[in-house]
Amino acid sequence: MTIDRALLELMTDTIVFAVPSSLSQYGVPTFSTSSQSMSARIVTKHEEVRDVNGAVKEAQGHAYCASTSNSFTPTVESRMTLSNGKTPPILRVEQYPDESSTHHFKIVFGY
Repeated sequence: MTIDRALLELMTDTIVFAVPSSLSQYGVPTFSTSSQSMSARIVTKHEEVRDVNGAVKEAQGHAYCASTSNSFTPTVESRMTLSNGKTPPILRVEQYPDESSTHHFKIVFGY
């Protein structure tokens, strides 16, 4: 199922995701040159949240991203580039299904 047109019209931002391709000897990731763009609605919301490891972190906001047809799934290891060029760390990725596949993602990001 696709996202309703009225909801998609609220997703006025574009977020670009890149996946890590390797790690340096110091554990620093290098990212693939290919990337995936998603339509998104960014909501600023400062709050304490738990990341995927259970640690308490300060969130800067949430991004609600429309699922794409090529089954790309962002992860906390992905690099997320917002419309303003900032690349905040991804603290948590929530996936919301519909009747047939993933409807949208909620990305919680920090500082």
